[in-house]
Amino acid sequence: MSSKKDVERKEREKETISKSPEDQISTDSTSEEVSLKQQREEQQQQSVNRALEQARHNIRKSADEARSQIPRYTQVVNEYQEQAMQAAREIADN
Repeated sequence: MSSKKDVERKEREKETISKSPEDQISTDSTSEEVSLKQQREEQQQQSVNRALEQARHNIRKSADEARSQIPRYTQVVNEYQEQAMQAAREIADN
């Protein structure tokens, strides 16, 4: 008794044998077209992945640069507050 896989395999063999050379060439070219399409899709996916990775890198770099500037901004704000308090003292003293 044949298994289902054996039956399917035999049917595929019959189909291959019954195909004309033109049909086989058509099938081969279709396979090549599918393969080329898959390659293009993979290349496009790789390009998208590279672009996303570059964007992530740029965001991290920008965030790190901004974070490194926080102490300077804090210093400027503190200096401004000190100047405002000094001006308020001078006004109150006069």
